[in-house]
Amino acid sequence: MGFKHEIVTNLYLFAEVEYLNISVQGKKSRLKSFDASLDGRDLSREEVLRAMDKMTELETGKVNISENPDIPFYVKVPLTDQQRYDIKQFKKLRPLLSKEAKFVDDPNGIDEFKFSKSPYSSLGFSIGITYHFGGKSKTKK
Repeated sequence: MGFKHEIVTNLYLFAEVEYLNISVQGKKSRLKSFDASLDGRDLSREEVLRAMDKMTELETGKVNISENPDIPFYVKVPLTDQQRYDIKQFKKLRPLLSKEAKFVDDPNGIDEFKFSKSPYSSLGFSIGITYHFGGKSKTKK
């Protein structure tokens, strides 16, 4: 919305107000760097992913404690409701560790996020002078 007023021939004063409100939605996200620590010890991305895999296994209620991958030995692990909740919350972080995550409506994969929108808005006010060269302007009065 604006206002323009002719001061003298070809010289105008203007004022305008502008409001912009948009939401931006991403398609992909890339992991450029990773930094994590536990009890003061730095953890690599791979260590955190392995811990998440163990959490997934733990969530089933049984864990393979065998050192030999060819001979699994499972033990039953009882979990409290709080522990089950904590595991589910921890697993939600997995897309953050993917090299490239996609934004989708219904996330099922380990490298998928639910669409999220980022709102951006601005309000601007401008005042200025306009001069038209080359004769009288054809502005309607």
